[in-house]
Amino acid sequence: MQMIQMIQMMMMQMMMMMRRQPQPSQTVVSELEQSFRIVSVESSANELPGDLDALMVVHPQGLSPKLQFAIDQFILGGKPVFLAVDPASQHFKRQANPQQQMMGQPTPSVSSDLPTLLSAYGIAYNAQNIVGDNDNPLPVGGQGNQVVRMPTWLSLRKENFSATALPTAQLKTAWFIESGSLSAKPGSTLTFKPLIETSAAGGEVPAMMLQFAQPDDIAKQITPSGKKTIAALVTGKFKTAFPDGMPADAPPPAGSNEPKKEEKKSDAPALKESKGTSTLFVIADTDWLFDDYSVRKFNFFGQTAAQPINDNLAFAANTVE
Repeated sequence: MQMIQMIQMMMMQMMMMMRRQPQPSQTVVSELEQSFRIVSVESSANELPGDLDALMVVHPQGLSPKLQFAIDQFILGGKPVFLAVDPASQHFKRQANPQQQMMGQPTPSVSSDLPTLLSAYGIAYNAQNIVGDNDNPLPVGGQGNQVVRMPTWLSLRKENFSATALPTAQLKTAWFIESGSLSAKPGSTLTFKPLIETSAAGGEVPAMMLQFAQPDDIAKQITPSGKKTIAALVTGKFKTAFPDGMPADAPPPAGSNEPKKEEKKSDAPALKESKGTSTLFVIADTDWLFDDYSVRKFNFFGQTAAQPINDNLAFAANTVE
Protein backbone atom coordinates (compact mmCIF):
# COMPACT_ATOMS: atom_id res chain seq x y z
CA MET A 1 0.00 0.00 0.00
CA GLN A 2 1.32 3.41 -0.91
CA MET A 3 1.77 6.09 1.72
CA ILE A 4 0.75 9.70 1.23
CA GLN A 5 2.05 12.40 3.53
CA MET A 6 -0.67 15.00 4.18
CA ILE A 7 0.55 18.19 5.83
CA GLN A 8 -2.51 20.12 6.99
CA MET A 9 -1.72 23.36 8.76
CA MET A 10 -4.21 24.61 11.36
CA MET A 11 -4.40 27.56 13.71
CA MET A 12 -3.86 26.90 17.41
CA GLN A 13 -7.49 27.84 18.19
CA MET A 14 -8.64 25.02 15.94
CA MET A 15 -6.34 22.52 17.62
CA MET A 16 -7.72 23.50 21.02
CA MET A 17 -11.29 23.19 19.75
CA MET A 18 -10.58 19.76 18.34
CA ARG A 19 -9.35 18.61 21.74
CA ARG A 20 -12.64 19.72 23.32
CA GLN A 21 -14.93 18.27 20.63
CA PRO A 22 -13.93 15.52 18.18
CA GLN A 23 -14.27 16.60 14.56
CA PRO A 24 -15.70 14.22 11.92
CA SER A 25 -13.30 13.08 9.24
CA GLN A 26 -13.52 14.90 5.94
CA THR A 27 -14.92 12.74 3.12
CA VAL A 28 -11.86 13.33 0.93
CA VAL A 29 -9.63 11.81 3.63
CA SER A 30 -11.96 8.84 4.14
CA GLU A 31 -11.97 8.13 0.41
CA LEU A 32 -8.20 8.41 0.04
CA GLU A 33 -7.75 6.06 2.99
CA GLN A 34 -9.44 3.33 0.96
CA SER A 35 -6.48 3.28 -1.43
CA PHE A 36 -3.60 4.80 0.52
CA ARG A 37 -2.08 4.81 3.97
CA ILE A 38 -2.09 8.42 5.15
CA VAL A 39 0.13 9.86 7.87
CA SER A 40 0.36 13.46 9.07
CA VAL A 41 3.14 15.71 10.32
CA GLU A 42 3.19 19.03 12.17
CA SER A 43 4.40 22.23 10.52
CA SER A 44 7.18 22.44 13.11
CA ALA A 45 8.70 19.12 12.00
CA ASN A 46 12.17 19.20 10.48
CA GLU A 47 11.95 16.17 8.20
CA LEU A 48 9.66 13.79 6.36
CA PRO A 49 9.37 10.04 6.90
CA GLY A 50 11.71 8.16 4.60
CA ASP A 51 9.22 5.73 3.04
CA LEU A 52 6.78 8.09 1.29
CA ASP A 53 5.57 7.48 -2.24
CA ALA A 54 3.72 10.78 -2.61
CA LEU A 55 3.30 13.99 -0.65
CA MET A 56 0.24 16.18 -0.03
CA VAL A 57 0.77 19.65 1.37
CA VAL A 58 -2.56 21.32 2.21
CA HIS A 59 -2.80 24.95 3.41
CA PRO A 60 0.83 25.30 4.58
CA GLN A 61 1.35 27.91 7.29
CA GLY A 62 4.48 28.43 9.34
CA LEU A 63 6.45 25.49 8.00
CA SER A 64 9.91 25.26 9.49
CA PRO A 65 12.75 26.02 7.05
CA LYS A 66 14.03 22.47 7.41
CA LEU A 67 10.64 21.01 6.56
CA GLN A 68 10.50 23.21 3.45
CA PHE A 69 13.96 21.93 2.58
CA ALA A 70 12.71 18.35 3.01
CA ILE A 71 9.79 19.06 0.65
CA ASP A 72 12.22 20.57 -1.87
CA GLN A 73 14.44 17.48 -1.76
CA PHE A 74 11.39 15.22 -2.05
CA ILE A 75 10.36 16.98 -5.27
CA LEU A 76 13.90 16.94 -6.67
CA GLY A 77 14.10 13.24 -5.83
CA GLY A 78 11.42 12.62 -8.44
CA LYS A 79 8.45 11.76 -6.22
CA PRO A 80 5.12 13.54 -6.91
CA VAL A 81 3.88 16.41 -4.75
CA PHE A 82 0.34 17.79 -4.36
CA LEU A 83 0.35 21.38 -3.10
CA ALA A 84 -2.80 23.36 -2.20
CA VAL A 85 -2.36 26.99 -1.13
CA ASP A 86 -5.10 29.56 -0.59
CA PRO A 87 -5.36 33.37 -0.33
CA ALA A 88 -8.50 33.14 1.85
CA SER A 89 -9.58 29.70 3.03
CA GLN A 90 -13.19 29.78 4.21
CA HIS A 91 -12.79 26.42 5.94
CA PHE A 92 -9.78 27.41 8.01
CA LYS A 93 -11.16 30.91 8.59
CA ARG A 94 -14.20 29.49 10.35
CA GLN A 95 -12.14 27.01 12.32
CA ALA A 96 -9.62 29.65 13.35
CA ASN A 97 -12.10 32.04 14.94
CA PRO A 98 -15.51 30.46 15.54
CA GLN A 99 -16.49 32.89 18.32
CA GLN A 100 -16.12 35.94 16.06
CA GLN A 101 -18.22 34.27 13.40
CA MET A 102 -21.01 33.50 15.88
CA MET A 103 -21.08 37.15 16.97
CA GLY A 104 -21.31 38.33 13.37
CA GLN A 105 -17.92 40.01 13.43
CA PRO A 106 -15.59 39.91 10.43
CA THR A 107 -12.91 37.27 10.69
CA PRO A 108 -9.35 37.73 9.47
CA SER A 109 -8.34 36.21 6.18
CA VAL A 110 -6.54 32.91 6.56
CA SER A 111 -4.05 32.61 3.71
CA SER A 112 -1.30 30.14 2.92
CA ASP A 113 1.78 30.28 0.75
CA LEU A 114 5.19 28.69 0.18
CA PRO A 115 6.98 31.63 -1.47
CA THR A 116 10.50 30.20 -1.22
CA LEU A 117 9.57 27.03 -3.06
CA LEU A 118 7.11 28.50 -5.55
CA SER A 119 9.50 31.28 -6.55
CA ALA A 120 12.36 28.83 -7.07
CA TYR A 121 10.14 26.65 -9.24
CA GLY A 122 9.12 29.56 -11.47
CA ILE A 123 5.52 29.78 -10.25
CA ALA A 124 3.87 33.15 -9.66
CA TYR A 125 1.20 33.27 -6.93
CA ASN A 126 -0.01 36.30 -4.98
CA ALA A 127 -1.61 35.31 -1.66
CA GLN A 128 -3.12 38.80 -1.34
CA ASN A 129 -5.40 38.54 -4.40
CA ILE A 130 -8.55 36.53 -5.05
CA VAL A 131 -9.88 35.48 -8.44
CA GLY A 132 -13.35 36.51 -9.58
CA ASP A 133 -15.28 35.48 -12.67
CA ASN A 134 -18.60 37.15 -13.44
CA ASP A 135 -19.34 34.49 -16.05
CA ASN A 136 -19.12 31.63 -13.52
CA PRO A 137 -20.44 32.80 -10.13
CA LEU A 138 -21.74 30.20 -7.69
CA PRO A 139 -25.39 30.84 -6.67
CA VAL A 140 -25.70 30.69 -2.87
CA GLY A 141 -28.51 31.38 -0.43
CA GLY A 142 -28.62 34.90 0.97
CA GLN A 143 -30.81 36.78 3.42
CA GLY A 144 -34.56 36.36 3.01
CA ASN A 145 -34.09 33.17 0.96
CA GLN A 146 -32.70 35.23 -1.88
CA VAL A 147 -30.21 33.63 -4.26
CA VAL A 148 -26.94 35.56 -4.40
CA ARG A 149 -24.42 35.12 -7.20
CA MET A 150 -20.92 35.20 -5.69
CA PRO A 151 -18.34 36.09 -8.37
CA THR A 152 -15.45 34.95 -6.14
CA TRP A 153 -17.17 31.63 -5.43
CA LEU A 154 -16.69 29.84 -8.74
CA SER A 155 -18.83 27.14 -10.30
CA LEU A 156 -16.68 25.97 -13.18
CA ARG A 157 -17.73 23.64 -15.96
CA LYS A 158 -16.29 21.31 -18.57
CA GLU A 159 -15.03 24.13 -20.76
CA ASN A 160 -12.88 25.37 -17.85
CA PHE A 161 -11.05 22.03 -17.46
CA SER A 162 -8.19 20.69 -19.54
CA ALA A 163 -9.56 18.03 -21.89
CA THR A 164 -6.12 16.50 -22.44
CA ALA A 165 -5.05 15.96 -18.81
CA LEU A 166 -6.15 12.78 -17.03
CA PRO A 167 -7.15 14.47 -13.74
CA THR A 168 -9.63 16.82 -15.46
CA ALA A 169 -10.65 15.20 -18.75
CA GLN A 170 -13.87 13.67 -17.33
CA LEU A 171 -14.89 16.48 -14.95
CA LYS A 172 -18.20 18.23 -15.52
CA THR A 173 -18.41 20.74 -12.67
CA ALA A 174 -16.30 21.87 -9.70
CA TRP A 175 -16.55 24.58 -7.06
CA PHE A 176 -13.71 26.82 -5.89
CA ILE A 177 -14.13 29.31 -3.05
CA GLU A 178 -12.14 32.58 -3.08
CA SER A 179 -9.23 30.98 -4.88
CA GLY A 180 -6.02 32.58 -6.08
CA SER A 181 -4.33 32.34 -9.46
CA LEU A 182 -1.12 30.75 -10.70
CA SER A 183 1.12 31.44 -13.66
CA ALA A 184 4.56 30.57 -14.96
CA LYS A 185 7.21 33.20 -14.35
CA PRO A 186 8.99 34.58 -17.42
CA GLY A 187 12.09 32.55 -18.20
CA SER A 188 10.94 29.38 -16.44
CA THR A 189 12.27 26.22 -18.09
CA LEU A 190 9.61 23.99 -16.53
CA THR A 191 6.45 22.86 -18.30
CA PHE A 192 3.45 24.68 -16.81
CA LYS A 193 0.19 23.05 -17.94
CA PRO A 194 -3.05 24.73 -16.78
CA LEU A 195 -5.61 22.18 -15.60
CA ILE A 196 -8.40 24.50 -14.48
CA GLU A 197 -8.97 28.06 -15.67
CA THR A 198 -11.62 30.75 -15.35
CA SER A 199 -13.38 32.20 -18.36
CA ALA A 200 -11.88 35.15 -20.24
CA ALA A 201 -13.93 37.35 -17.88
CA GLY A 202 -11.63 36.41 -15.00
CA GLY A 203 -10.02 39.12 -12.89
CA GLU A 204 -8.54 39.67 -9.44
CA VAL A 205 -9.58 41.64 -6.36
CA PRO A 206 -7.69 42.25 -3.09
CA ALA A 207 -8.56 39.64 -0.47
CA MET A 208 -9.07 42.30 2.23
CA MET A 209 -11.88 43.90 0.23
CA LEU A 210 -14.10 40.82 0.54
CA GLN A 211 -14.61 41.17 4.29
CA PHE A 212 -16.99 44.10 3.88
CA ALA A 213 -18.13 44.27 0.23
CA GLN A 214 -21.43 42.86 -1.04
CA PRO A 215 -21.51 40.45 -4.03
CA ASP A 216 -22.81 43.13 -6.41
CA ASP A 217 -20.04 45.51 -5.36
CA ILE A 218 -17.41 42.79 -5.81
CA ALA A 219 -18.72 42.03 -9.29
CA LYS A 220 -18.23 45.67 -10.26
CA GLN A 221 -14.63 45.63 -8.99
CA ILE A 222 -13.63 42.68 -11.19
CA THR A 223 -11.91 43.96 -14.31
CA PRO A 224 -11.72 41.16 -16.89
CA SER A 225 -8.08 40.47 -17.70
CA GLY A 226 -8.20 37.04 -19.34
CA LYS A 227 -8.29 33.46 -18.15
CA LYS A 228 -6.85 32.84 -14.68
CA THR A 229 -5.23 29.51 -13.86
CA ILE A 230 -6.44 27.99 -10.60
CA ALA A 231 -4.74 24.60 -10.89
CA ALA A 232 -1.69 23.51 -12.89
CA LEU A 233 0.65 20.61 -13.42
CA VAL A 234 4.32 21.62 -13.36
CA THR A 235 6.88 19.15 -14.68
CA GLY A 236 10.54 19.10 -15.66
CA LYS A 237 13.94 19.40 -14.02
CA PHE A 238 13.48 21.57 -10.95
CA LYS A 239 16.27 23.67 -9.43
CA THR A 240 16.53 23.58 -5.65
CA ALA A 241 15.06 26.40 -3.57
CA PHE A 242 18.01 25.92 -1.16
CA PRO A 243 21.26 26.26 -3.16
CA ASP A 244 23.23 26.55 0.09
CA GLY A 245 21.91 23.25 1.40
CA MET A 246 19.88 22.48 4.49
CA PRO A 247 19.01 25.62 6.53
CA ALA A 248 20.61 25.89 9.94
CA ASP A 249 18.52 25.91 13.11
CA ALA A 250 17.64 29.36 14.40
CA PRO A 251 19.91 30.37 17.32
CA PRO A 252 18.31 30.55 20.80
CA PRO A 253 16.97 33.99 21.79
CA ALA A 254 19.47 36.36 23.40
CA GLY A 255 19.74 35.72 27.13
CA SER A 256 18.07 32.34 26.84
CA ASN A 257 19.48 29.35 28.71
CA GLU A 258 18.22 27.02 26.01
CA PRO A 259 21.13 24.93 24.71
CA LYS A 260 22.03 25.18 21.06
CA LYS A 261 20.62 22.26 19.08
CA GLU A 262 23.09 19.87 17.56
CA GLU A 263 22.87 19.93 13.78
CA LYS A 264 21.80 16.59 12.30
CA LYS A 265 24.05 15.68 9.41
CA SER A 266 22.67 13.86 6.38
CA ASP A 267 24.71 11.12 4.76
CA ALA A 268 23.38 11.98 1.29
CA PRO A 269 24.45 15.27 -0.32
CA ALA A 270 21.67 17.78 -0.96
CA LEU A 271 20.21 17.69 -4.45
CA LYS A 272 20.75 20.84 -6.51
CA GLU A 273 18.36 19.84 -9.30
CA SER A 274 15.95 17.05 -10.17
CA LYS A 275 17.42 13.63 -10.82
CA GLY A 276 14.98 13.21 -13.69
CA THR A 277 11.54 14.63 -14.38
CA SER A 278 9.80 15.96 -11.26
CA THR A 279 6.05 16.47 -10.96
CA LEU A 280 4.25 19.13 -8.93
CA PHE A 281 0.48 19.57 -8.88
CA VAL A 282 -0.36 23.00 -7.48
CA ILE A 283 -3.75 24.59 -6.87
CA ALA A 284 -4.55 28.02 -5.41
CA ASP A 285 -7.53 26.90 -3.32
CA THR A 286 -8.10 24.54 -0.40
CA ASP A 287 -11.84 24.79 0.28
CA TRP A 288 -12.75 22.53 -2.66
CA LEU A 289 -11.33 19.58 -0.69
CA PHE A 290 -13.70 19.93 2.26
CA ASP A 291 -17.21 18.62 2.85
CA ASP A 292 -18.94 22.01 2.93
CA TYR A 293 -18.15 22.52 -0.75
CA SER A 294 -18.08 18.97 -2.11
CA VAL A 295 -20.79 16.79 -0.53
CA ARG A 296 -24.29 16.88 0.93
CA LYS A 297 -24.55 14.82 4.11
CA PHE A 298 -27.74 13.07 5.21
CA ASN A 299 -28.96 10.37 7.59
CA PHE A 300 -29.32 6.95 5.99
CA PHE A 301 -30.79 4.37 8.36
CA GLY A 302 -28.97 5.85 11.33
CA GLN A 303 -25.68 6.34 9.48
CA THR A 304 -24.29 9.57 8.06
CA ALA A 305 -23.98 9.31 4.29
CA ALA A 306 -22.42 11.76 1.85
CA GLN A 307 -23.61 12.53 -1.67
CA PRO A 308 -21.32 14.48 -4.04
CA ILE A 309 -22.72 17.84 -5.17
CA ASN A 310 -20.00 18.34 -7.80
CA ASP A 311 -16.86 16.63 -9.11
CA ASN A 312 -14.52 18.05 -6.46
CA LEU A 313 -13.82 14.68 -4.79
CA ALA A 314 -13.36 12.99 -8.16
CA PHE A 315 -10.82 15.67 -9.06
CA ALA A 316 -8.94 15.08 -5.79
CA ALA A 317 -8.88 11.30 -6.33
CA ASN A 318 -7.84 11.65 -9.97
CA THR A 319 -5.00 13.99 -9.06
CA VAL A 320 -3.59 11.87 -6.25
CA GLU A 321 -3.86 8.59 -8.13
